[in-house]
Amino acid sequence: MSTSRLRVRKGSARLLTPEPTAAPAPARRIVMTEPTVAELAANFAGAMERWSLAGFPTISPQTYAARSAACEPCDYWDGAARFGLGKCGAPDCGCTKFKRWLATETCKHPDGSRWPENPS
Repeated sequence: MSTSRLRVRKGSARLLTPEPTAAPAPARRIVMTEPTVAELAANFAGAMERWSLAGFPTISPQTYAARSAACEPCDYWDGAARFGLGKCGAPDCGCTKFKRWLATETCKHPDGSRWPENPS
């Protein structure tokens, strides 16, 4: 059904067309694929190896808060997963809130790390 109308005025007729409206922006859709148990284990082992070889460094509470502020609104982050530890669904990740404490780790967002640089 068309929303156009025909208006008739003394001896003339013209077609009124509706004002064009902007279509709403499509929602961003991210397809999350769960890493396999083997992939999670490999990611964890790699993170623990990097962390141990560096001497088990952790970040400051302020840096942790900045990392958390970057993760929480991310489309890949599911804060309710893994019994409240959260889960990152970014490709090649699968981390929890604990990874944020490790100075040797970075965010694996496909567009690049969203975490601030580690202070020297």
